[in-house]
Amino acid sequence: MKKVAIFSDIHGNLEALNAILDSISKEVYDEVICLGDVISIGPDSLGCLNRILNSNVRLILGNHDLYFLNGVSNYEIESEKIEHYKYIHKNLPAELKDKLRNKDLYYKFEYKNHSFLFCHYFIKNIDDIYPFYGIGTIKRMKVKELLTIFDTEYFFYGHDHEPSHYVFNKRHLIDVGSSGCLKDNKTFYTELIIDDDVIINTKYVEYDRNLLVDKLRKSNYPMLEHYALGFFGIDDLH
Repeated sequence: MKKVAIFSDIHGNLEALNAILDSISKEVYDEVICLGDVISIGPDSLGCLNRILNSNVRLILGNHDLYFLNGVSNYEIESEKIEHYKYIHKNLPAELKDKLRNKDLYYKFEYKNHSFLFCHYFIKNIDDIYPFYGIGTIKRMKVKELLTIFDTEYFFYGHDHEPSHYVFNKRHLIDVGSSGCLKDNKTFYTELIIDDDVIINTKYVEYDRNLLVDKLRKSNYPMLEHYALGFFGIDDLH
């Protein structure tokens, strides 16, 4: 039997990340996988990046991690978001880029006649500086076309923040959702148990939301109110 814990899109929510990793540490998992987007949006990008890079978590790079690694000027990004990313990146030590350079865009393995792929999102061209398909493009695709993008029985991803699990022709697409952009005091991670059968569970964990809110209220980064309301459900920062 093989047990794997998976989460994604922490986005600077150190309180949620700490709760997840503390919960995982109480179980016995063969691997722990983060599907990227560790930084930006939330108030503690540095804390989250340090916690993951100094742990046994296998980090798969997301688009926000790539923005930091390669510089926002190399991407087509909406103008109102650029100042936010520049602020976040300015407050991250440059040497962390060296630790990110050896991280992968995907991870794949086979076990007990089952095959698994883990990515931040559907990869269009791994050699492109922005390697992922757009969310709109994926949502417009027909199932037959979608299934040509990956070649495994199970595909785990994040990026669009909404958890889902679809099965087409015995192929599984599992969006693990965002474990950091939360509007209540519970976060979650995905538990994958592989034996002759495959079991997928969602594990819910309470985190210190009061501390998160306090950090947001003490922050002053660009687009703070937009992110606080839209991603964390907080409309009374001041």
